[in-house]
Amino acid sequence: MEDWLADTVKSIQMKDGDSILEIGCGTGMILFSLESRESYLDAEFLEDVLKRAIQNGYRHFDESEVYTTEPVLGRALKAFPNIPRSELFITSKVHPWMGIKDKDVEGALRKSLEALGLDYVDLYLIHTPFMEIGGLSLEEAWASMEAVKANGLARHIGVSNFRPNSLERLLRCAREKPEVNQIELHPYHYEHDTVECCRGHDIRIAAYGPLTPVGRSANGPLRPILDSMAGKYKVTPGQVLLKWQHQQGFLTITTTTKDERQKAQLVLDFSLEEGDVRLITEEGAKFPQQLCGWGTGSPREGETIDYEELLSKSL
Repeated sequence: MEDWLADTVKSIQMKDGDSILEIGCGTGMILFSLESRESYLDAEFLEDVLKRAIQNGYRHFDESEVYTTEPVLGRALKAFPNIPRSELFITSKVHPWMGIKDKDVEGALRKSLEALGLDYVDLYLIHTPFMEIGGLSLEEAWASMEAVKANGLARHIGVSNFRPNSLERLLRCAREKPEVNQIELHPYHYEHDTVECCRGHDIRIAAYGPLTPVGRSANGPLRPILDSMAGKYKVTPGQVLLKWQHQQGFLTITTTTKDERQKAQLVLDFSLEEGDVRLITEEGAKFPQQLCGWGTGSPREGETIDYEELLSKSL
């Protein structure tokens, strides 16, 4: 890893001693980008964004079979043959309506690996817990996840968009606990029960949509507070939000198509005062907003789920 990057972005140690940078570049989040929604399916555009991310220091990338962008990331990575594989941390996901519905988690991962041009992924996640309509059950899907890890196709395994009831169900059958739960998490959407459940079971949280208060919800009550803090710490409002996440122990998955923002996201060599962390949390709770509209997946008691609608929102 380049020395300047090691000095500005911390690494988190996984259970086996592997390390993961606190911040990752998510190709899926470009789908929700206000900057260029129409360019999402432009492979050449996306490849340029990812190449610039690599040039600017990103080494942690987040993918999924459902994003259909794995071949693009694969081409971007191939353009930098001098970067050792050991410096990269690549996450992908199997979707309940794709690999899990086909009852072939290993086959789905092998397709992802071929598209990425890799022999293994560093982290493989079940994308959502909605899988009871055909295909594998949650218990069967997790057994398949354990198998791909045992076979060396994934170094670590975990889940995404799981609330406590789905996590508890999984843990009852798991021989190996998930190491990560990737969920929507930012000051406007902070599910305390999910956070506490993950912490109680030593499951690391990776937050997607961490910059929502300066992106899709930029007109919310936090904006003047973030602007003020940015001046106080001589950073950007986005850097303040990322630091708010990291100081609570969360990994972050974010993206931008802007070169200067990519660079700024990797310069986090400052600390927020405890009172500022608390202020962001308290003010954010007053303005609940969800980036994806369905939060971390599993229904609460009394809720009903329209699975077709959920699928359309997760694509």
